[in-house]
Amino acid sequence: MPAQNPARIHAAIAALLSLAACDPAKPPEPPPLPHAEWGQACTAKKGEADLMGWDAGSRANLAVMRSQGVIAVRFSSEGCKVELELLSNCLGDGAYTFAPYPATESRVAHDAVELGAKLPLQSVDLGAKLKVGSALRTDFDLAGVMALPIGRPYSRADLHGQGCDRATHVVNRVYLGGFSMMVGESRSIEAAATIFSASLGGSSVRDGESLAVEGNAEACKSAQKSGLQSPLCSVPLRLGLLPINDATLDDYRGKTGPDEHGCQRGKQVWSGSRCDDLKLAPEGQEIWKSLELKKTP
Repeated sequence: MPAQNPARIHAAIAALLSLAACDPAKPPEPPPLPHAEWGQACTAKKGEADLMGWDAGSRANLAVMRSQGVIAVRFSSEGCKVELELLSNCLGDGAYTFAPYPATESRVAHDAVELGAKLPLQSVDLGAKLKVGSALRTDFDLAGVMALPIGRPYSRADLHGQGCDRATHVVNRVYLGGFSMMVGESRSIEAAATIFSASLGGSSVRDGESLAVEGNAEACKSAQKSGLQSPLCSVPLRLGLLPINDATLDDYRGKTGPDEHGCQRGKQVWSGSRCDDLKLAPEGQEIWKSLELKKTP
């Protein structure tokens, strides 16, 4: 038998190892989540907007407006990108009534992607607060909900004041309570029992920075137990939004198929309990026949 050439043996072993490393049966690692796909990770419910990442002035303005009439807003949502504009000079006729709703929630984000998914509505750059190894945590207690009667549709004609022509939704639910937001070392902030109030069993967060505290934790626990509305636990934390029942040419353009409630876009709108036929605004008359809409009185 001829003698083996050590150089050739080493070359053959190297080639086999190279082939094993490039095994086509092993799928490649998936690429990082692109910005365009952030919306797939969003946890926000359709037709609702959390307000903890909003600015304090807007929350305070909303708290005042809810006692004066039905609140109108301009709202848009695409994936995790959420925009909410409070139309502070525009109100509708009607009144909210209180119903107890005790709940306690906590959300933790470790990077900008998680933050965008868990708190998509941000009026300040919270992502800049997150460093490597840190996390942003939001704890909140819900005590009740201020709600409009179910089933009544709203159109722009039902709104009064300045800027009502820009409204896309009315607020049909305001979730009330209190919250705290803090950023700090990840393991420490996750281990804390609560960051809403240290006096209620919360533990200290190493190198933690408090970003916001609104509402009184003791008052919120009392309101949750009693089921009664408390002025010290009435921070607007979340909104339920109802599309206005008013159709214009711009509202129809490029919108087809069912929406998240199963209503036919351009023909129906969700009333809070069912799909109602759209009522055409005067500027929508030109597309009446093409859409075969029945006008609602």
